[in-house]
Amino acid sequence: MGCKNIADIAAIQSRWMEETLRDYNAEMGKLMTICTKSLNGGAGLKE
Repeated sequence: MGCKNIADIAAIQSRWMEETLRDYNAEMGKLMTICTKSLNGGAGLKE
């Protein structure tokens, strides 16, 4: 991947940040679901 100017660099960085935040939010959602179920006495947890 070649960056020819600062606009290319900024666009690549922006896409990387969007992807990273999307992945982070998805994983945090999963973690919060697990924690909530655990705090509610494990109701609905799969073994």
